[in-house]
Amino acid sequence: MKNAIFYYYHLYPETLVYCDHNYTFSYNGMVYRLVLLQRSFVEMNEIFELSKFLYQTSFAIIVMNQFQNYITNIYQKNYVLLQEKTVERKIQLSDVLSSISLVVPTNYKWLNRSDWVGLWSKKVDYFEYQKPYIQHKYPILYETLDYYIGLAENAISYVREIISTPQNIEKLTVARRRVMVDMNSSEFFSPLNIVLDYSARDLAECLKSAFFADYDVEKIVGEMFQHFSYKQVNYGLLMGRLLFPSFYFDPYEQIVNGVLPEKVIYTILKKSEDYEYFLQFIYQKIHQVSQIPRIDWLEHRR
Repeated sequence: MKNAIFYYYHLYPETLVYCDHNYTFSYNGMVYRLVLLQRSFVEMNEIFELSKFLYQTSFAIIVMNQFQNYITNIYQKNYVLLQEKTVERKIQLSDVLSSISLVVPTNYKWLNRSDWVGLWSKKVDYFEYQKPYIQHKYPILYETLDYYIGLAENAISYVREIISTPQNIEKLTVARRRVMVDMNSSEFFSPLNIVLDYSARDLAECLKSAFFADYDVEKIVGEMFQHFSYKQVNYGLLMGRLLFPSFYFDPYEQIVNGVLPEKVIYTILKKSEDYEYFLQFIYQKIHQVSQIPRIDWLEHRR
């Protein structure tokens, strides 16, 4: 791999650190990561164009090879070389909050993930179609799926109501496919992780991740409300995103695809009532600063 890096990039790494199919090395005081490509070529074309708008930010730089290509095929695998701008560390809430203001041109068809209603509806339809086929092989999923489909349908209806009002449709910003509260800065600031979406996306996914990682989410929410205003994020979209149970659907899909054992879902199920309390807590906090559509079952939950 050292010879390939020298050939394609004219860089001379003394040491390569291999982890999760990626290679990290230092050269002339800079840190580089050779990342195995997991995005489609059409997405990568838009990511490369979009990365030009992120040059002054903390996002890593995509390095062109000597043939002026940003994708390099090495040993029949496609890689992208990134030059890091930040020292490796765990992300902080301030990283997420600072990213919600990165408004960019929106004419990127393949990166746009803002059709929550359409995307979520297709996912729910698929789960409902699939349910009879998991009854005997995954009885725990079979018995619990309806509850989370109900949450998802609540989220879909709620977001549909939010976006039906023209002034609630905000500009898109740079977001991530997934945000975890304990993720490393190299992944958070990787251009290979970006999508275009509403500013509420990263905030909501970070909060959901923090909740299931047993962080003090009430403290995080308090800090969050101190650092941004209504103009920076649509609270209705934030509430809708929190309602959607990606925290259940993601492991569900990994289980039925044979990646995870079914028992891992217990960590989600045992916190279902606590998550309802958390939803009620943040719903009440939002109502203190903004008028958003009502969610009757949260208002009457005791």
